[in-house]
Amino acid sequence: MFTGIIEKLGQLETLAETRKDLWEITIGYDGGWNDLEIGESIAVNGACLTLTSFDAQSLSMQLSPETMLKTLFGAIQPNAGLNLERAMKLGGRLGGHLLQGHVEGFAEVLAVNDQKDCREITFGFSREHRPYMIEKGSVGLNGVSLTICDLANDSFKVALIPATLSATNLKSLSCGDKVHLETDMIAKYIESITKQSPQNN
Repeated sequence: MFTGIIEKLGQLETLAETRKDLWEITIGYDGGWNDLEIGESIAVNGACLTLTSFDAQSLSMQLSPETMLKTLFGAIQPNAGLNLERAMKLGGRLGGHLLQGHVEGFAEVLAVNDQKDCREITFGFSREHRPYMIEKGSVGLNGVSLTICDLANDSFKVALIPATLSATNLKSLSCGDKVHLETDMIAKYIESITKQSPQNN
């Protein structure tokens, strides 16, 4: 589980198919994670990946065909910024909201509007995700926990404060760019339980 509070901004070093249907991604970062363990989960742009090797300034993970199919990793250019978050510790502060690190789809930038104290970005998204989104509710974009400040049937708006812009790769977004989308986990569980309740059988 993750919270959507980005801890570090890494850079894509390499992404290559190491053997049939298995890719490896290597990410450079500024170090400081001194208690890393092989096999732990790290969210990379909101996608939960398993750490397979590391050194003082790089992290490596393996990607399956499913991950490559459901994410934008195949289109990311070398040296591009990547949002990084380690899995949350039980009993720690939940500064953002609950994220599983499961990319459900993509949101596309429709408009970028710089305000005096923040940057407003409007995203378009597939209507299949609309039931799990509410105004003033939470959404995960490239692994960043954000609040929906305006919501329509196929678009929504978020406001990014300077701290979020400086700490994440969302600062580089422009019209036409796509990001990983994860909607609210609690809303999906409620829908699943409701569909399986006796009165609906």
